[in-house]
Amino acid sequence: MDQALLLIHNELFGTNLTVYWNSERCYQCLLQVLANVSGSAKPGAPSIAAAAVSTQHRSILQLNHTWEEKEVCRLEYTFGEFGNYSLLVKPVHNGVNEIACEIIVNKNPVDSNLRMYMLFVDF
Repeated sequence: MDQALLLIHNELFGTNLTVYWNSERCYQCLLQVLANVSGSAKPGAPSIAAAAVSTQHRSILQLNHTWEEKEVCRLEYTFGEFGNYSLLVKPVHNGVNEIACEIIVNKNPVDSNLRMYMLFVDF
């Protein structure tokens, strides 16, 4: 399968986001739309979108304001197979127009070497 689940939590009030994705192994490739996430309806109540992400190579994620196409943040991350992750996008309360983007692990991925371990056990 080589996929993981990514939940995108947008806590930016009234700001729609477009999440773009690409593999770091793809040289000069255009970013592809991964998901669109509507803005939060009220502070503290994020809008959430779900997307499947590849686990074969390190991923590049770029979040833009949907209407302005202005970059909000850019992250690189290696997702693990069958893992469950959240990308939190929220305003920084002590900064002026600052936005924090953070990936957290909701459920750890499976050990991708498990098949190899089983081969050695059979011998």
